Amino acid sequence: MDASKLGRRTFLKGFGAAAASLVIPAAWDAEPAQARLALDGKRMARFAHITDLHFTNRPQNRYPTSHYHIRQAVADLNKQDLDFVLFTGDMFHFPADMGHEMASLTDALKGLKVPYYCCFGNHDAEGDNVAARKAFMKANIGDQGLSKGDNYYTFSPSAGLRFIMLDTTDVEGDSYHAWTGYMRETQYQWLERTLQAHRDETVFIGMHHPPITPYPMMDKLKFDAKGQQRLLHILNQFPNVQLMFAGHYHFGGRNTFGPAELLLGPSLVEHPHPYRMVEVHEMAKGRGAIAYDWHKLEMHGDEDHACEFGTAGVRSLGLMGLSYNRAGLMTLALPT
Repeated sequence: MDASKLGRRTFLKGFGAAAASLVIPAAWDAEPAQARLALDGKRMARFAHITDLHFTNRPQNRYPTSHYHIRQAVADLNKQDLDFVLFTGDMFHFPADMGHEMASLTDALKGLKVPYYCCFGNHDAEGDNVAARKAFMKANIGDQGLSKGDNYYTFSPSAGLRFIMLDTTDVEGDSYHAWTGYMRETQYQWLERTLQAHRDETVFIGMHHPPITPYPMMDKLKFDAKGQQRLLHILNQFPNVQLMFAGHYHFGGRNTFGPAELLLGPSLVEHPHPYRMVEVHEMAKGRGAIAYDWHKLEMHGDEDHACEFGTAGVRSLGLMGLSYNRAGLMTLALPT
Protein backbone atom coordinates (compact mmCIF):
# COMPACT_ATOMS: atom_id res chain seq x y z
CA MET A 1 0.00 0.00 0.00
CA ASP A 2 1.26 3.46 -0.88
CA ALA A 3 2.29 5.59 2.12
CA SER A 4 0.59 8.67 0.63
CA LYS A 5 -2.73 6.82 0.67
CA LEU A 6 -2.17 5.95 4.30
CA GLY A 7 -1.43 9.60 5.01
CA ARG A 8 -4.62 10.79 3.32
CA ARG A 9 -6.73 8.22 5.14
CA THR A 10 -5.34 9.02 8.57
CA PHE A 11 -5.56 12.75 7.83
CA LEU A 12 -9.27 12.51 7.05
CA LYS A 13 -9.90 10.68 10.33
CA GLY A 14 -7.77 13.15 12.23
CA PHE A 15 -9.32 16.18 10.55
CA GLY A 16 -12.77 15.05 11.63
CA ALA A 17 -11.59 14.65 15.19
CA ALA A 18 -9.94 18.07 15.18
CA ALA A 19 -13.10 19.71 13.85
CA ALA A 20 -15.16 18.01 16.53
CA SER A 21 -12.79 19.21 19.24
CA LEU A 22 -13.36 22.81 18.14
CA VAL A 23 -17.12 22.40 18.35
CA ILE A 24 -17.14 20.45 21.62
CA PRO A 25 -14.81 22.12 24.17
CA ALA A 26 -15.53 19.43 26.79
CA ALA A 27 -14.18 16.79 24.43
CA TRP A 28 -13.83 14.19 27.15
CA ASP A 29 -17.61 14.11 27.47
CA ALA A 30 -18.13 13.57 23.73
CA GLU A 31 -17.68 9.82 24.26
CA PRO A 32 -18.15 7.60 27.31
CA ALA A 33 -15.11 7.85 29.56
CA GLN A 34 -15.40 4.17 30.36
CA ALA A 35 -17.52 1.96 28.12
CA ARG A 36 -18.43 -1.41 29.56
CA LEU A 37 -16.28 -4.24 28.25
CA ALA A 38 -18.64 -7.15 27.82
CA LEU A 39 -17.91 -9.97 25.39
CA ASP A 40 -19.13 -13.53 25.12
CA GLY A 41 -16.96 -16.56 24.48
CA LYS A 42 -13.57 -17.50 25.89
CA ARG A 43 -11.42 -14.71 27.28
CA MET A 44 -7.94 -14.69 25.75
CA ALA A 45 -6.59 -11.59 27.48
CA ARG A 46 -7.67 -8.54 29.44
CA PHE A 47 -4.98 -5.91 29.87
CA ALA A 48 -4.29 -2.22 30.34
CA HIS A 49 -2.33 -0.21 27.79
CA ILE A 50 -0.47 2.67 29.47
CA THR A 51 1.89 5.00 27.69
CA ASP A 52 3.95 8.16 28.23
CA LEU A 53 4.29 8.24 32.01
CA HIS A 54 7.09 10.84 31.85
CA PHE A 55 8.02 9.96 35.40
CA THR A 56 10.24 12.44 37.23
CA ASN A 57 10.78 13.63 40.78
CA ARG A 58 12.23 16.90 39.49
CA PRO A 59 9.94 19.92 40.03
CA GLN A 60 8.88 21.29 36.64
CA ASN A 61 5.86 22.94 35.05
CA ARG A 62 5.15 20.74 32.05
CA TYR A 63 4.15 17.65 34.05
CA PRO A 64 4.00 18.97 37.61
CA THR A 65 2.73 15.80 39.32
CA SER A 66 4.06 12.99 37.13
CA HIS A 67 5.72 11.34 40.14
CA TYR A 68 2.30 10.89 41.70
CA HIS A 69 0.26 9.47 38.83
CA ILE A 70 2.03 6.14 38.60
CA ARG A 71 1.24 5.28 42.22
CA GLN A 72 -2.38 6.22 41.65
CA ALA A 73 -2.38 4.15 38.47
CA VAL A 74 -0.96 1.07 40.24
CA ALA A 75 -3.66 1.31 42.91
CA ASP A 76 -6.29 1.70 40.18
CA LEU A 77 -4.95 -1.17 38.07
CA ASN A 78 -4.98 -3.49 41.05
CA LYS A 79 -8.75 -3.00 41.28
CA GLN A 80 -9.20 -4.24 37.71
CA ASP A 81 -9.43 -7.83 36.55
CA LEU A 82 -6.25 -7.84 34.46
CA ASP A 83 -3.85 -10.40 33.06
CA PHE A 84 -1.00 -7.93 32.50
CA VAL A 85 -0.12 -4.28 31.79
CA LEU A 86 1.47 -3.03 28.56
CA PHE A 87 3.69 0.08 28.80
CA THR A 88 4.63 1.60 25.43
CA GLY A 89 7.49 3.90 26.29
CA ASP A 90 8.50 7.24 27.77
CA MET A 91 8.63 5.71 31.21
CA PHE A 92 10.91 8.61 32.21
CA HIS A 93 10.83 12.29 31.34
CA PHE A 94 14.48 13.25 31.81
CA PRO A 95 16.82 10.54 30.46
CA ALA A 96 19.77 11.95 32.39
CA ASP A 97 17.87 11.51 35.68
CA MET A 98 17.10 7.83 35.10
CA GLY A 99 19.94 6.69 37.34
CA HIS A 100 18.61 8.28 40.52
CA GLU A 101 14.90 8.11 39.63
CA MET A 102 14.73 4.43 38.73
CA ALA A 103 14.28 3.32 42.34
CA SER A 104 11.27 5.60 42.83
CA LEU A 105 9.56 4.34 39.68
CA THR A 106 10.23 0.66 40.31
CA ASP A 107 9.12 1.02 43.92
CA ALA A 108 5.71 2.04 42.58
CA LEU A 109 5.63 -0.58 39.83
CA LYS A 110 6.48 -3.47 42.13
CA GLY A 111 3.07 -2.93 43.72
CA LEU A 112 1.36 -4.21 40.55
CA LYS A 113 -0.35 -7.55 41.12
CA VAL A 114 0.06 -8.65 37.50
CA PRO A 115 3.07 -8.86 35.14
CA TYR A 116 3.99 -5.81 33.09
CA TYR A 117 5.86 -5.39 29.82
CA CYS A 118 7.73 -2.27 28.68
CA CYS A 119 9.39 -0.88 25.57
CA PHE A 120 11.66 2.12 25.06
CA GLY A 121 10.35 5.60 24.23
CA ASN A 122 12.28 8.58 22.92
CA HIS A 123 12.49 10.14 26.40
CA ASP A 124 14.01 6.92 27.73
CA ALA A 125 16.74 6.90 25.07
CA GLU A 126 17.31 10.53 24.11
CA GLY A 127 20.86 11.86 24.25
CA ASP A 128 24.32 10.31 24.03
CA ASN A 129 25.47 6.99 25.51
CA VAL A 130 22.17 5.39 24.51
CA ALA A 131 23.42 1.82 24.83
CA ALA A 132 24.49 2.30 28.45
CA ARG A 133 21.19 3.96 29.38
CA LYS A 134 19.18 1.17 27.76
CA ALA A 135 21.33 -1.43 29.52
CA PHE A 136 20.65 0.29 32.85
CA MET A 137 16.93 0.37 32.20
CA LYS A 138 16.84 -3.29 31.20
CA ALA A 139 18.76 -4.26 34.33
CA ASN A 140 16.49 -2.30 36.67
CA ILE A 141 12.97 -1.74 35.29
CA GLY A 142 11.77 -5.03 36.79
CA ASP A 143 9.30 -6.00 34.06
CA GLN A 144 8.82 -9.34 32.31
CA GLY A 145 10.17 -8.12 28.98
CA LEU A 146 13.11 -5.70 28.86
CA SER A 147 14.44 -7.16 32.10
CA LYS A 148 15.19 -10.38 30.26
CA GLY A 149 17.92 -8.51 28.38
CA ASP A 150 16.65 -7.78 24.87
CA ASN A 151 15.70 -4.39 23.42
CA TYR A 152 12.85 -6.03 21.49
CA TYR A 153 11.12 -9.28 22.36
CA THR A 154 7.98 -11.39 22.18
CA PHE A 155 5.61 -12.96 24.70
CA SER A 156 2.38 -14.95 24.65
CA PRO A 157 -0.27 -14.28 27.33
CA SER A 158 -2.49 -17.13 26.13
CA ALA A 159 -2.55 -19.89 23.53
CA GLY A 160 -2.93 -18.50 20.01
CA LEU A 161 -2.20 -14.87 20.98
CA ARG A 162 1.27 -13.32 20.71
CA PHE A 163 2.68 -9.86 21.42
CA ILE A 164 5.80 -8.45 19.77
CA MET A 165 7.40 -5.46 21.48
CA LEU A 166 9.60 -3.30 19.25
CA ASP A 167 12.30 -0.72 19.96
CA THR A 168 11.58 2.36 17.85
CA THR A 169 14.61 4.22 19.22
CA ASP A 170 16.92 1.71 17.51
CA VAL A 171 19.38 4.00 15.69
CA GLU A 172 22.83 3.46 14.25
CA GLY A 173 25.56 4.67 16.58
CA ASP A 174 25.18 5.65 20.23
CA SER A 175 23.34 8.98 19.99
CA TYR A 176 19.62 9.59 19.66
CA HIS A 177 18.63 13.24 19.28
CA ALA A 178 15.29 13.08 17.48
CA TRP A 179 11.64 12.41 18.20
CA THR A 180 11.28 10.31 15.05
CA GLY A 181 10.90 6.54 15.19
CA TYR A 182 13.76 4.38 13.87
CA MET A 183 14.53 0.69 13.62
CA ARG A 184 17.77 -0.75 12.28
CA GLU A 185 17.78 -3.39 9.57
CA THR A 186 18.75 -6.04 12.12
CA GLN A 187 15.49 -5.43 13.98
CA TYR A 188 13.42 -5.54 10.80
CA GLN A 189 15.01 -8.88 9.97
CA TRP A 190 14.32 -10.14 13.51
CA LEU A 191 10.70 -9.01 13.17
CA GLU A 192 10.29 -10.85 9.87
CA ARG A 193 11.78 -14.05 11.32
CA THR A 194 9.61 -13.79 14.43
CA LEU A 195 6.43 -13.27 12.42
CA GLN A 196 7.34 -16.20 10.19
CA ALA A 197 7.81 -18.39 13.26
CA HIS A 198 4.43 -17.36 14.69
CA ARG A 199 2.28 -17.01 11.59
CA ASP A 200 -0.17 -19.52 13.05
CA GLU A 201 -0.96 -17.15 15.94
CA THR A 202 -2.84 -13.86 16.17
CA VAL A 203 -0.18 -11.16 16.64
CA PHE A 204 -0.37 -7.77 18.37
CA ILE A 205 2.55 -5.33 18.24
CA GLY A 206 3.57 -2.85 20.93
CA MET A 207 5.83 0.12 20.16
CA HIS A 208 6.35 3.73 21.18
CA HIS A 209 6.39 5.61 17.86
CA PRO A 210 3.46 4.94 15.54
CA PRO A 211 4.38 4.40 11.88
CA ILE A 212 1.72 6.89 10.76
CA THR A 213 0.30 10.13 12.09
CA PRO A 214 -3.34 11.21 12.35
CA TYR A 215 -2.44 14.87 11.71
CA PRO A 216 -0.09 16.07 8.94
CA MET A 217 1.42 18.85 11.07
CA MET A 218 2.79 16.12 13.38
CA ASP A 219 4.38 14.12 10.56
CA LYS A 220 7.92 14.36 11.92
CA LEU A 221 6.96 12.45 15.08
CA LYS A 222 6.24 9.15 13.32
CA PHE A 223 8.65 6.80 11.51
CA ASP A 224 10.76 8.22 8.74
CA ALA A 225 9.45 7.41 5.24
CA LYS A 226 12.00 4.64 4.61
CA GLY A 227 11.19 2.91 7.88
CA GLN A 228 7.46 3.25 7.31
CA GLN A 229 7.71 1.49 3.95
CA ARG A 230 10.02 -1.21 5.34
CA LEU A 231 7.61 -2.00 8.16
CA LEU A 232 4.60 -1.91 5.84
CA HIS A 233 6.29 -4.35 3.44
CA ILE A 234 6.85 -6.83 6.27
CA LEU A 235 3.37 -6.56 7.78
CA ASN A 236 1.65 -6.97 4.42
CA GLN A 237 3.12 -10.48 4.30
CA PHE A 238 1.48 -11.41 7.61
CA PRO A 239 -2.26 -10.75 7.83
CA ASN A 240 -2.26 -12.40 11.28
CA VAL A 241 -0.82 -9.10 12.61
CA GLN A 242 -4.12 -7.49 13.51
CA LEU A 243 -3.52 -4.87 16.16
CA MET A 244 -0.77 -2.38 17.05
CA PHE A 245 -0.40 -0.30 20.21
CA ALA A 246 1.64 2.91 20.30
CA GLY A 247 1.94 6.18 22.20
CA HIS A 248 4.17 9.25 21.70
CA TYR A 249 1.45 11.70 20.62
CA HIS A 250 -0.21 12.00 24.05
CA PHE A 251 -3.68 11.66 22.58
CA GLY A 252 -5.69 8.64 21.54
CA GLY A 253 -6.97 7.48 18.19
CA ARG A 254 -7.49 4.56 15.87
CA ASN A 255 -6.12 4.20 12.35
CA THR A 256 -5.15 1.46 9.89
CA PHE A 257 -1.64 0.39 8.88
CA GLY A 258 -1.28 -2.51 6.47
CA PRO A 259 -3.33 -5.47 7.74
CA ALA A 260 -3.53 -4.06 11.27
CA GLU A 261 -5.54 -1.56 13.24
CA LEU A 262 -3.39 0.93 15.15
CA LEU A 263 -4.52 2.16 18.58
CA LEU A 264 -2.75 5.29 19.79
CA GLY A 265 -2.76 5.44 23.56
CA PRO A 266 -3.48 8.61 25.54
CA SER A 267 -0.71 9.76 27.86
CA LEU A 268 -1.05 8.96 31.55
CA VAL A 269 0.75 12.20 32.42
CA GLU A 270 -1.89 14.44 30.81
CA HIS A 271 -5.05 15.43 32.69
CA PRO A 272 -7.40 13.55 33.29
CA HIS A 273 -4.69 10.83 33.27
CA PRO A 274 -6.27 8.19 31.04
CA TYR A 275 -5.20 4.73 30.02
CA ARG A 276 -6.82 2.13 27.81
CA MET A 277 -8.48 -1.13 28.83
CA VAL A 278 -8.51 -3.92 26.23
CA GLU A 279 -10.29 -7.26 26.27
CA VAL A 280 -9.77 -10.03 23.70
CA HIS A 281 -12.19 -12.96 23.35
CA GLU A 282 -12.46 -16.02 21.18
CA MET A 283 -16.11 -15.95 20.09
CA ALA A 284 -16.16 -19.05 17.88
CA LYS A 285 -13.73 -21.16 15.89
CA GLY A 286 -11.63 -18.81 13.78
CA ARG A 287 -13.43 -15.72 15.03
CA GLY A 288 -12.74 -13.36 17.89
CA ALA A 289 -13.54 -9.85 19.10
CA ILE A 290 -11.76 -7.02 20.85
CA ALA A 291 -13.39 -4.41 23.05
CA TYR A 292 -11.48 -1.33 24.18
CA ASP A 293 -12.24 1.81 26.15
CA TRP A 294 -10.60 4.51 28.23
CA HIS A 295 -10.28 4.60 31.97
CA LYS A 296 -9.23 7.72 33.85
CA LEU A 297 -7.62 7.96 37.27
CA GLU A 298 -9.67 9.19 40.16
CA MET A 299 -7.77 12.22 41.42
CA HIS A 300 -8.92 14.47 44.24
CA GLY A 301 -8.50 18.16 44.97
CA ASP A 302 -4.91 19.34 45.28
CA GLU A 303 -3.59 16.01 43.96
CA ASP A 304 -4.22 17.15 40.39
CA HIS A 305 -4.75 20.91 40.62
CA ALA A 306 -1.45 21.72 38.91
CA CYS A 307 -2.28 19.44 35.96
CA GLU A 308 -5.89 20.47 35.56
CA PHE A 309 -5.33 24.23 35.50
CA GLY A 310 -2.74 26.65 34.22
CA THR A 311 -0.37 25.93 31.34
CA ALA A 312 -0.39 22.17 31.90
CA GLY A 313 -4.19 22.15 31.93
CA VAL A 314 -4.45 24.04 28.64
CA ARG A 315 -1.99 21.61 27.04
CA SER A 316 -3.93 18.58 28.27
CA LEU A 317 -7.27 20.01 27.19
CA GLY A 318 -5.96 20.51 23.68
CA LEU A 319 -4.56 16.99 23.47
CA MET A 320 -7.73 15.40 24.76
CA GLY A 321 -9.65 17.42 22.19
CA LEU A 322 -7.54 15.87 19.45
CA SER A 323 -8.40 12.37 20.64
CA TYR A 324 -11.00 10.21 18.94
CA ASN A 325 -12.29 6.60 18.94
CA ARG A 326 -11.82 6.24 22.68
CA ALA A 327 -14.06 3.19 22.85
CA GLY A 328 -14.96 0.55 20.31
CA LEU A 329 -15.33 -3.04 19.18
CA MET A 330 -13.29 -4.89 16.54
CA THR A 331 -13.65 -8.29 14.96
CA LEU A 332 -10.64 -10.56 15.09
CA ALA A 333 -9.59 -13.41 12.80
CA LEU A 334 -8.11 -16.27 14.81
CA PRO A 335 -6.01 -19.17 13.53
CA THR A 336 -7.98 -22.39 13.09
